[in-house]
Amino acid sequence: MKSILVIDFNFEIRENTAELLSVSGFHVYKASNGEDGFRIAKNHIPDLIICDIMIPETDGITFYRLAKNDKETAGIPIIFFTASPIDQLRITKHVDTDNNLFLSKPFTKRSLLNAVHTSLHIS
Repeated sequence: MKSILVIDFNFEIRENTAELLSVSGFHVYKASNGEDGFRIAKNHIPDLIICDIMIPETDGITFYRLAKNDKETAGIPIIFFTASPIDQLRITKHVDTDNNLFLSKPFTKRSLLNAVHTSLHIS
């Protein structure tokens, strides 16, 4: 079973996303901020990370840098939640957009699962 870490400060988005992924057959870890998310990623090495750009303590860009500069988490693909096209443009200056995807809020179950399947190379 593939595992996914969901990092989002918003309780409802985090829990709803985790539930959608869980009922779709994924094991889900959850964190409300980047610091906890990085700790969980280091301890559990998920197959995929879904991270909001605007999270407290360690924002999405800082989280990305921490994850990509750590040998244990560097290879984990990341899907970034974005609330606006401006956020996406801002973060593309700092991340490898070839290996990471963006998912705009609000999103549908279909768009979430499509992004997850693309990131995990699942048909």
